[in-house]
Amino acid sequence: MKRSVFLRYFAFFFAVVLVSFALLIGYMTVSARSFAARFERETLEKYAQNLAVAITDYMTLDEADLPGLMENRGGLLRRLVSTRASQENLTLFLTDEAGKVLLSSDEGTLPEGTVLPPSVMEAALDKERQDPLFSSDLGGFLKEAQNVRAIPMEQTNPRGQTRTAAVAFAVSGQSDVHLFLNRLMQGFFIAAALVLVITLVAFLYMSQMMNRPVRLLSEAAARYAKGDFSQKLPERGNGDLDALMVTFNEMADRLEQNEKKRRTFVANVSHDLRTPMTAIGGYAQNMLEERIPPEKQKHYLQIILNETERLSRMVDSLLDSARLSGGAQAFHMQPMDLCELARVTLLSFETILEELDARVTFDARPERLTVLADKDAVQRVIFNLVDNAAKFTPHGGEIRIRIREQDKKAVFSIRNTGDGIPPEELPHLFDQFYKSDRSRGLDKRGMGLGLFIAKSIINAHGEEIWVTSQAGGWTEFVFTLPLRK
Repeated sequence: MKRSVFLRYFAFFFAVVLVSFALLIGYMTVSARSFAARFERETLEKYAQNLAVAITDYMTLDEADLPGLMENRGGLLRRLVSTRASQENLTLFLTDEAGKVLLSSDEGTLPEGTVLPPSVMEAALDKERQDPLFSSDLGGFLKEAQNVRAIPMEQTNPRGQTRTAAVAFAVSGQSDVHLFLNRLMQGFFIAAALVLVITLVAFLYMSQMMNRPVRLLSEAAARYAKGDFSQKLPERGNGDLDALMVTFNEMADRLEQNEKKRRTFVANVSHDLRTPMTAIGGYAQNMLEERIPPEKQKHYLQIILNETERLSRMVDSLLDSARLSGGAQAFHMQPMDLCELARVTLLSFETILEELDARVTFDARPERLTVLADKDAVQRVIFNLVDNAAKFTPHGGEIRIRIREQDKKAVFSIRNTGDGIPPEELPHLFDQFYKSDRSRGLDKRGMGLGLFIAKSIINAHGEEIWVTSQAGGWTEFVFTLPLRK
């Protein structure tokens, strides 16, 4: 199973967070250890130096050597080292040059009288080492090796000879700083773990919230692919995808309308094509079976011819509609007289208009108006509009054609009296295969393609066509064409 895009985003985001925390933890660890080491170094140096200075000061004050000082001020010195050692959780002690412990802040670990191994004293008195601190377990007296700072206390005799009278030691312990840093790092690790857990939970929750509209879109697309447009998507609460949800619902509505139109078109075309084919088949069958007298055969052959021509026009309309929808129709623009073309086209309806007893008004001002257009295509537009007007003009009604020049364009309008068109149907009149319920009852010859073809041709010329209507009064179609420059 393929991982969702949100899981891939989460994996990348979580990896970035982990790397960031790892770098931060590494930096804090190095910084904490560096600070602790520097603090420990300074602390050991300070207290070892203080012990050495204090012993030296008391020896000078009492004008006594070290054994004499211990005899006279031993109690005071023990309290001194104990107090100072407890301040920083250190171990402070003093030895003679042979390594014998004279003073100790930790009698349990280094009792007085203990003798340190020579190796420890050699390290303590080694002046050549670069680091003043050295690590030692003091010959096994400590449980583990600790950092040690040793400061030799030198004494000069009357003959000018210098010797080491004592050595002041400071041994590191678990200081408050170490405890604080350890707790700080522990707290940071716990906080980092909590942040990662909270981030994981929050991202999974957000991924579900963000994935929900995408999942709904995917499910809706699957339903639409099967022709089910009944369920609509929620248009609120999807964040930035609200607009997409609205667009998707609009698309579903259009698809549903197109599907309804397609089904209606299939049914209508089947009916429209079946009617002439049934007539042709019926008359031909009767003639073959000699049911029609010879004197009437010419009449019925004419009917068959008329129905055949009707089928041909239907097929031509379907082909023209397909070419115009696919943009395959080529137009040859040339100067032509729109007024003359309209007159010639109107004359082809002379018989039909006489049968309607319709009053026809043709008003062209100026009488000649040259436009740049495809002559055959424009004639098809005028023919469709006049044919449409003739279909819906009542007996004794009126048809009026006007041609004007306006705003450097030629404006053609045709108005017919009649019942008019309901306002809710006006936006759909130019749709492919659209026929209203009323026009379906009146228009027995059309397939709902005439106005679509007219609009496609006019739009291909870069112009517009529109319709206005008054219920119970009239209907008017208007289109524009560019004038020849």
